[in-house]
Amino acid sequence: MDQVLALTPSDELEFQQPANSPASCSLRLRNTTSQNVIFKVKTTSPDLFIVKPNQALLRMGEEALVIITSKGLDAANIAKQKFQIQAMPTTQSQVADIPAALKGTQVAMRVLQARFGEKGEERGNRVSAVAEPGAGLDLKQYKEQLLAEKATLEKQVADLQAVARKTPSTAEVGADAEASKGYSLLHLCVVLVLGLIIGSSLLGRQFQA
Repeated sequence: MDQVLALTPSDELEFQQPANSPASCSLRLRNTTSQNVIFKVKTTSPDLFIVKPNQALLRMGEEALVIITSKGLDAANIAKQKFQIQAMPTTQSQVADIPAALKGTQVAMRVLQARFGEKGEERGNRVSAVAEPGAGLDLKQYKEQLLAEKATLEKQVADLQAVARKTPSTAEVGADAEASKGYSLLHLCVVLVLGLIIGSSLLGRQFQA
């Protein structure tokens, strides 16, 4: 087939399904000969696919982009499908009945297996995440950004630890409360003792008088 048409892809057709759209794939055909080439794309389930264009004549160096769209098939059923590309050089500048012309013995054929790939949006996001790690930054800038974020987080942790050290715990608050009670009782005892001493002194003076 490469001596007649160059196929892209050359081994299998990967169907992708964007959001709210049927699964589809593209196949590029390029005439690699010095003559005109006719081709036709066949499928094992013609009623389940739309192939545009499914046949054409390519002059020397010309290309054709074939779009294949499924009619609601799921991934499992798409993976079962095969597509055959038939091609043949011709000296004619126009061919009215390409399928009839491709029934000759010099027809080149290639069979491509179909498979279901990732959704276009998902693949784009995955590739973007790998190729552009820092929202468009290069690796050096991305590393510097990560280090800056790390320093900010470490400072926030240190501030939280400092606040935690300044904030009294429940046990410390309880101990302070007990200490305050002890101080109150001690003061009361001192006052009572002083009162007794003063009272005794005044009574002694009265008796002496």
